[in-house]
Amino acid sequence: MKKIMVSLLCGLLGGGTLSYLFLENHPSSYIIYDQGGIDERVVKEWDYHFLFNSSVLIIVVSALTYVLLRMIEKRWR
Repeated sequence: MKKIMVSLLCGLLGGGTLSYLFLENHPSSYIIYDQGGIDERVVKEWDYHFLFNSSVLIIVVSALTYVLLRMIEKRWR
């Protein structure tokens, strides 16, 4: 149980840091003019490619950490 929690924590910290440093977040927004009696409205959208790539990176780092911890545990037994 401890290995799973440590690997998830390392995945969140390590994968989150790697995705922040190496993946580019492209927030998209556009402006709608004169619709529904409103002069100007800014619509902001999420960058789903960034979210998907970040989550894949976090899962991969978590899995690698878990495998590494299992290998270390088997070597020391």
